[in-house]
Formats: sequence, C-alpha cells, structure tokens
Amino acid sequence: MVEDEPAVLTLVSLILAEKGYAVIEAATPAQALKVTRTHPDPIHLLITDVVMPGMNGKELAETLLTDNPRT
Repeated sequence: MVEDEPAVLTLVSLILAEKGYAVIEAATPAQALKVTRTHPDPIHLLITDVVMPGMNGKELAETLLTDNPRT
C-alpha cells in the first residue's frame, strides 16, 4: 500500500489487514521501491495513490513490474 497521506495509508492498511491481507506500507514511491527490492516474498497486489511527489502511481507500478516481472 503506497499512499502519501498518513490517515489514508493507516485506514486502508487496517481495513486490508482485517480482511486477512499482509500489508506492506510505504509513504512514498521511493520508500516503496526500497521495501520491495528487499522483501523476500512475492508481492501479489499493489494499491497506490495516483498523484504523489516524485513519481505517480502508474510510473511506480511500471517500475515495480520491471524490477519484478514474475511478481
């Protein structure tokens, strides 16, 4: 879950966790890239804000797919 608004990040992460998802949180695209590059397991779902500083959600998704084509 990548979201630069702390309240939204917390709320959505809590809802997903209550539904049984293991949530990896990131407040910025740079943080998301760092976390995913060191996470040992596959990541099956990306939920991201569309407009964020530094990189938009589409660019982040494309970068993550390039870094992890089998994920």
